[in-house]
Amino acid sequence: MARRLIPGPRELVAAADRARDNMVDGVEGVRELMDLVPRLIALVDRVEVLIDRVEGMVDDVDDTVAGVRQVVTRTENLVARSEELIEPIGPLADKAVPIANRLVHSIEDDEIEAMVEMIDRLPSVADQIETIAPNVGRILDAVTQLANAAHGFPGMGLIADRGRRKHAREQAERAEQPPPRPRPKELGR
Repeated sequence: MARRLIPGPRELVAAADRARDNMVDGVEGVRELMDLVPRLIALVDRVEVLIDRVEGMVDDVDDTVAGVRQVVTRTENLVARSEELIEPIGPLADKAVPIANRLVHSIEDDEIEAMVEMIDRLPSVADQIETIAPNVGRILDAVTQLANAAHGFPGMGLIADRGRRKHAREQAERAEQPPPRPRPKELGR
């Protein structure tokens, strides 16, 4: 059967029905699309706000990373400088630690308290020395004059020789005695 070039009435009605259905579907589609436009505009606005916030966060992260890099660089420099300072101290510490350990173990609590009391009194001692210092010169001059005058007394040479011999004897006795050793701290204290 050959196809007809001109459609018949039934075909025209079917084509009109299809066109009408398509138009109704198209109008409904356009209405649905039109309902979506305000939602799409609101969504685009929210996306723009989110992008602005993300860009701000990225800037903050960049600033933080730059700050961390500065801290890391400063820390690396500090560690390098500390190593330079500590390196020559190592041999000294190897010698000083046993000495310090011995010293710490030989000091008694009452000795520490005496040292603290002495340190507390240093300012008043310094004040007294400042008060006495001008008179010391005059006292020394007077003692020198007295010693010069005493040399002229009869028998003074014998007394001076006796003093020198006594001093030499005491020096010899001290040289024979071993120096006192520091006492170790008792265990259990």
